[in-house]
Amino acid sequence: MTVDREERLRRFFANISERDGVFSWSQASEFGLSQYEIANGLNTGAWHRFHGVYQLSGAPDTERSRLRAVLTRTGPGSCATGPSALQLWNFDAQPGPWTNSSVSYVMLPPGRKLRVPGVELLRDSEIELRTVAGIDTVTRDRAVVDSLRLLPNEVGRPVLYRALQLRWIDDKQLERWCEALRNRRGVDLLRAHLKDARQGTHAESERLLVRLLRLHKVQGWQANMPLFDEQGLIGIGDIVFPALRLVVEVDGRAWHSDYERFQRDRTRQNRLINSGCRVLRFTWTDLTDSPLSVISQINRAVDVSST
Repeated sequence: MTVDREERLRRFFANISERDGVFSWSQASEFGLSQYEIANGLNTGAWHRFHGVYQLSGAPDTERSRLRAVLTRTGPGSCATGPSALQLWNFDAQPGPWTNSSVSYVMLPPGRKLRVPGVELLRDSEIELRTVAGIDTVTRDRAVVDSLRLLPNEVGRPVLYRALQLRWIDDKQLERWCEALRNRRGVDLLRAHLKDARQGTHAESERLLVRLLRLHKVQGWQANMPLFDEQGLIGIGDIVFPALRLVVEVDGRAWHSDYERFQRDRTRQNRLINSGCRVLRFTWTDLTDSPLSVISQINRAVDVSST
């Protein structure tokens, strides 16, 4: 083996090792590998076919490596978006249906016609790119927006609440995105999320409760946690103490004027109780006028559940 070829191979392996071992035929060719060498690598097991491209044997098969493979296959100018981008950005909402790793969400430049199994493809001519963990992705707010318009409403709702808590997006940004995407798929869902964010019927109350819990150093809870019984998903618990099977629900400022929501909440509460959970429920007035009483009741419930 010549020194030149050794150096080419060294650079090739160093490059793809930084990319989760993922590469395409054309990328291998750029490092001077011949068709015979690429094919021989497959035959000897040095690498294997991986989601339409190639991956070094022994490299990890992870959600990130699969996304990288998809972006390698879809070519320059493509990037992660929606839930795939949220995970790159380490969005820390409670894991749930939105983290379904069987689907990758990819943004393509307009005019590029592709169909890739297991990939949700979007197109846009004006994308503001970022690079996270060596992977091209949309901005945080665009990742949230595309998730909200692509995911079912009940799946997107906890994403909205957490994004508002993290200040990754606000109602004014949502309004601008509704206008920018007014003729795109899912914009009606996005408008529904905008209405929720503006009314503060739930998200605002939940954010206030989270601040109270943190201020008073209450431990052992999780926000926006999926809850299940034998019938399936009950709903997304506002605040859940998993080890204690204690659920804290909050109502927004206008909850009492929405009969359908009132009925859903009561049905959900009955299912929670029948599944063995204890449930505390507070109103917007409780949180704003009597925050110490709220914390005191939660602490008492935690103490009782712990004994």
